[in-house]
Amino acid sequence: MRARSGTSHACAGLLLTIACILPPLEGALASGAHHSVPTAVPLRRPGNHSFKDVSAAVAREVPGRILRVRELRRGGRLLYMVRVLRPDGKRRDVLVDPVTLALVDK
Repeated sequence: MRARSGTSHACAGLLLTIACILPPLEGALASGAHHSVPTAVPLRRPGNHSFKDVSAAVAREVPGRILRVRELRRGGRLLYMVRVLRPDGKRRDVLVDPVTLALVDK
């Protein structure tokens, strides 16, 4: 019977902790404070442009719809590979320098 008493004390302590935490948390959420919580942001290396910038640069140079943008390395150099669906239905991969947005391979 003694073990049960210890268990009930542990449960009571847990319930007391939850009861103390919930009211301030509810108040913070109701006041809109949850908007100040940092959200996940894609990491970018300093000096490199975002995927959106890279897509816009390719769209200015190559007609078609952007299908995919991803990072890759060629000879130790970081590049973006942009896959474009051309108006004729063929796919084309374009390499872009992430710093200058220059097309490396048209």
